[in-house]
Amino acid sequence: DTLRRKTTPDLFLEAVSHLQLRQYRQAIARLEEAQRQNQAFVNPLFAPEIEYYLAMALLGDDQHDRATTLLRQIQQNPRHPYHGFVSD
Repeated sequence: DTLRRKTTPDLFLEAVSHLQLRQYRQAIARLEEAQRQNQAFVNPLFAPEIEYYLAMALLGDDQHDRATTLLRQIQQNPRHPYHGFVSD
């Protein structure tokens, strides 16, 4: 949290730490920031991981509608690395 400028990997790792501590809103904020940063890249960093962990953080924060939308996107994409983690 002390870095002045955070890269996408920094934000992702910070978000996962917040998720582990069940600090869901902080995790959501960092993951959404990482997604915004990724929009500037041709090859986004950690994009599938960010999607999956954002869905998990949203579930933890009782934002079921948003989480369900993300999980459906993952489930409908057989090439998504987390496809096998999402079921009906």
